Amino acid sequence: MTADLDMSAFRLMDFGTRRRFSREVQEGIVRRLQQEPWFVGTSNYDLARRLNLTPMGTQAHEWFQAHQQISPSLASSQRAALAAWLEEYPDQLGIALTDCITMDAFLRDFGPEFATRYQGLRHDSGDPVEWGEKAIAHYQKLGIDPLSKVLVFSDNLDLAKAVDLYRHFASRVKLSFGIGTR
Repeated sequence: MTADLDMSAFRLMDFGTRRRFSREVQEGIVRRLQQEPWFVGTSNYDLARRLNLTPMGTQAHEWFQAHQQISPSLASSQRAALAAWLEEYPDQLGIALTDCITMDAFLRDFGPEFATRYQGLRHDSGDPVEWGEKAIAHYQKLGIDPLSKVLVFSDNLDLAKAVDLYRHFASRVKLSFGIGTR
């Protein structure tokens, strides 16, 4: 599957807590993944603490959904959510979730300031190749080198899909994969 591919920049995170079979099975999988050089952490804070791993994750859908309710207008809610996140986490946790409305609506709100300050974007629904191409084109349109940004894919992935996406995008943008959300 990867014999012809430079996998040195491949990064995988465990996102399996919400849909896991059991705590014990998830821990066994994470312990096995720890042996791989491309495994970078888990979204499970308890496992991260106990196994000395880096806790990892991105914005939740609820962040944007809450801002849809508390913002002065629905039209400005994504910008309000993005700005509030940066105010709370100015130099960390900088991966923005793009699918609470649509990717196209998100990109209209994701202007030069947000695109510069956020480290990357997370795909969580829709066609991943189409989404990734839109993200790269958006960065290029804004004059931002896509290789300075990270695209996180997390929608219904398995290792084979992650490798296929890596093969498609690795020369054009940094990548990370969150597996366990199916």
